[in-house]
Amino acid sequence: IQMQLATSSSLAFMNKIIIINGKNQLIGRLASNIVTLLKKGYKLKVIKCHDLVFSGRKEHVYNRILKKKNLKTRTNPNKGPYFFNNPSSLLKKIVKGSTK
Repeated sequence: IQMQLATSSSLAFMNKIIIINGKNQLIGRLASNIVTLLKKGYKLKVIKCHDLVFSGRKEHVYNRILKKKNLKTRTNPNKGPYFFNNPSSLLKKIVKGSTK
């Protein structure tokens, strides 16, 4: 993982933010590293989330994502479940599930 420290004057209580480059990183390994840094108390920012990589064959990964995306309720499909199209939101959901 490529990490970079940046200082921010707007944060009075913590002056250091870790910026992580997500280009060509496996999404699961990156999420586990993010969880360990969050538990230590660091503030993180991930850039280039659209270049994250899923492991596995392309057909299997695509079918798994498409299967989750096509879930709907019988009564009113607008009520969910909702699936994130944005790569940064998907990474946030994976990290949130890993912290529990």
